[in-house]
Amino acid sequence: MSYDSKHNKWVASIYAEGEKKYLGRFVDEKECAKAYNNAVLKYWDGDGFLNDL
Repeated sequence: MSYDSKHNKWVASIYAEGEKKYLGRFVDEKECAKAYNNAVLKYWDGDGFLNDL
């Protein structure tokens, strides 16, 4: 996750299957964290950092 100050939005992405997967831009930080957590569960079977929501 990172913050895009140019667009005033949070950005989520993850590396999986040998490439960077773009998960989206979010106004709300928690929604961005949820998208990232879901990707960790999907692509890494939960074996990675999960945001504490």
